[in-house]
Parts: sequence; structure tokens; C-alpha cells
Amino acid sequence: MLKISDKTDIMIKMFRRSARFLRNREVWRMAGNVFERSEIKYLVKNDIFEDVFRGVSEYMHVDKFGFSTIMNIYYDTENYDIIRESLDKPVYKEKIRLRSYGIPGRDSTVFLELKKKYQGVVYKRREMMKYSEALSFLATGVPPRDGQIMREIAYFINTRKITPSVVLCYDRVAMFGNEDPEQRVTFDEAIKYRFNDFDLSSGDQGELLLKNDDRLMEIKLSGAMPFWLVGILEKNGLYPTTFSKYGRIYTENFIKLHTGKVLTV
Repeated sequence: MLKISDKTDIMIKMFRRSARFLRNREVWRMAGNVFERSEIKYLVKNDIFEDVFRGVSEYMHVDKFGFSTIMNIYYDTENYDIIRESLDKPVYKEKIRLRSYGIPGRDSTVFLELKKKYQGVVYKRREMMKYSEALSFLATGVPPRDGQIMREIAYFINTRKITPSVVLCYDRVAMFGNEDPEQRVTFDEAIKYRFNDFDLSSGDQGELLLKNDDRLMEIKLSGAMPFWLVGILEKNGLYPTTFSKYGRIYTENFIKLHTGKVLTV
């Protein structure tokens, strides 16, 4: 049986091979279905949210999706190997999720995303398809069409033997820079989850993850953080956190429940 370190080495080699045709970093940033960026997270208490949002709004504006409800199904192995490996903070990790903007119908457009993180940089590979196509793909491992990203996702599905693990939904405000659209900031609130009814068309009901109306702020950059944003963070006493929505859900509901251990995510 392979050790976790051996699996990590294999995944890193696979990742490097899959990226050979995209060695130009600008291609990574600009391709519609491929993203490369750093993601930095901050927990924003409700009592300072208005000040933070007002400060960011001077340099950014809400994107075309505006205020939206994002709905996800995260997939994992039956033993939750993927999230457990991620919580070990390896050099390379990956996860897969199905995402929709709003409650989908069978023919609604959704995004199937393979998210990889290597040495602190996030690489997101995604494909658009109908909700019904995505569910079939995830269940059978047979993609609805051919393509590089489709093959990568199919390989992950078929080798990891994944199954639905949690439905995760939240309301998001997404913003991008007035001068540099690659600078993005999102605020997530009303983060809810459930371990049953793995159908996004059932709605966003679930148990709240964050209390007291706190929000998760994510800063997504392909370059250096602008000085004005550094100033807003310092003014409001905000410091980076390794907060992971799926990771927090797992530790609070499984590790604590089954072993009595409490881990910091």
C-alpha cells in the first residue's frame, strides 16, 4: 500500500505533466477554464464588515454575478481520504466539486471543478456542462465530451473512487479591481452545509458553519497585493487564516464526533 508521501509524489509528477502545454504563466491566468492564482483568506467579524466592505468598494466593484447564492457538492472517498490528506497540509493537494450559481434545474449550466494547490498557488481546472451531464459524469466517470480538462477530471474520478460527501452553500458578493480585473475579493456569508440530499435542485438549506453573521473574505491575486488592500487589512486588524470550509465541516462533524479529538483548520 502506498504511503501518503508516495501518493503526494505521484500526484505532483502527474500535475507537472498535465501542465507542460501551459508553461507560459499568462496562459494560465487568461484561459477561461484554467486559473492560476494565490488565494488568501480572512475571517471578518460582523461588527467590522461594513468598514471593510466600504474600504474595498473604493477600489473594486461588484462583478456581473453580483450577489449570488453559490451551491456546491464536494466529492470524496468513502473514508474521506481527500480531505484528510488536505488537512495534513501536503506540498500538493487536490479536490473536486460540482458548483452552480443559484438552484439548478436538470438543463442548467453548472461547473465541474478540479482544484489543485501546489506550493501555495491554486490551479483551478473547470468545465461547463448541464447539471444532468455533470451528475452522470461523476457517477460513471465517462465525460460528456473529449478534451484535456475533461480527461484530467475523468482520471481523478476513476482513480479516487469518489462519492458525494457534503453539500455546501453560501451567499457571495464577488468584486474585482477597477484598474486590474485580476485582483478579486469575495465575501461569503450564510455558509450552510448538509450531509444528505445530495441534489442541488433541493435548495440551500443546511446547518450554519459560522456563527454571529461572520463572513469569510477571500483575496485572489495573480500578482502582489496592492498597498491599498494591505492598508484596509491592517486598519481592521485582519490576519490570514488557513480556514477551509470543507475542512472545518469535516473536523467539527467527524473527527470530533468519532475520536473526540479537535483539530484546528
